[in-house]
Amino acid sequence: MEVMAAWRRAIELSLGDEDTAKLNSIAQSRTEPASRVERARILLAYREDPSFFAVGRALHHQTVQRCVERAVVEGPMAALDDRPRPGREPTITLEAKAWLVVAIISYDEKPGIQAIATTAPDLPPEPGVHATFAREFEYERHGTVSLLAGIDLLSGKVHALVRDRHRSREFIEFLKLLDAAYPAHTAIKLILDNHSAYISKETTAWIAQQPAHRFEFTFTPTHGSWLNLIEGFFSKLARSVLRHIRVASKQELKDRIMAAMDFFNREPVVHTWTYKLDKGGLI
Repeated sequence: MEVMAAWRRAIELSLGDEDTAKLNSIAQSRTEPASRVERARILLAYREDPSFFAVGRALHHQTVQRCVERAVVEGPMAALDDRPRPGREPTITLEAKAWLVVAIISYDEKPGIQAIATTAPDLPPEPGVHATFAREFEYERHGTVSLLAGIDLLSGKVHALVRDRHRSREFIEFLKLLDAAYPAHTAIKLILDNHSAYISKETTAWIAQQPAHRFEFTFTPTHGSWLNLIEGFFSKLARSVLRHIRVASKQELKDRIMAAMDFFNREPVVHTWTYKLDKGGLI
C-alpha cells in the first residue's frame, strides 16, 4: 500500500509565467504537432489540478505521470518533444555515398537527316524580283545521317554524336561519350524511349561491365516519347539549323551539325518542359 501511495502522490510542478504563456500558445495551436499540443494541455491541466488521475480521465494516468516527471527533470518545453528512439542512427553506406552526385540526361536520336546539295548557286535577294535568296528547285541527295543527342537537364549541356546509323554500337559509343564527360563517381541517369538498341544484348553486355549504378535508364511510356524533353530541342534544331540547309557532302552535314552543338554549348540553357492543358486535345 505504501508503494501504491508513493506513485499516486502528486509531484510538484513549477511553471513560470513565460513557460505558462508558451504552453497556452502551443495548446491552442492548429499548426503544432498533435503530440506537442496534447502534452502542453497535460501540463496546464496538472498545474490547475495536480492529480495524475484527474488529468488522465481522457488519457491513461501513466501518460500524464511520465509527461509531468519529464517536465520536472528536463523542463516543461523539453517535455513536449519525443525522446530519441533507441537503435542505430541511419547511415549512408559507402557504396551509396559514391553515387550521391547525379547527372540526368534526356536522350534520343534524330535519324534521317538528309544531306542535300544544290545543283546551282543560290541567288542573293533582288529588289522587285525576290525578297529573299532564290534557289534552284532541283537538288542532289548525298544520303542521310543520324544525330544521337542528350541534354543534361541540370546544366543544359548538349552531348552529341553524328553517325551514319543508330544501332546498338552507336548507342554504346554515345554512352562512352557520357562516361568520359562525367567524373567516375557520378550516377548517369538517362531518360529515353523504347528503342530496341537500349535493351539489346550488345548494350546489356556493355552496361554489365560498368561499375554498379553508373548508368540507369528510365523509359518513357509507350507512345509517349514526345514527353522526353530532348524532342523540344530537336524541334528547335530543325527550325534554326536544319531547315533549308544545303551541303556538298555527308561529311559537311556532320561537321555543321556538330558546329551547331558547339555553339549551343557556349551558353548552355537549362530546358524546362511545359504543356498547356487548355490547348491540348482530349484522348
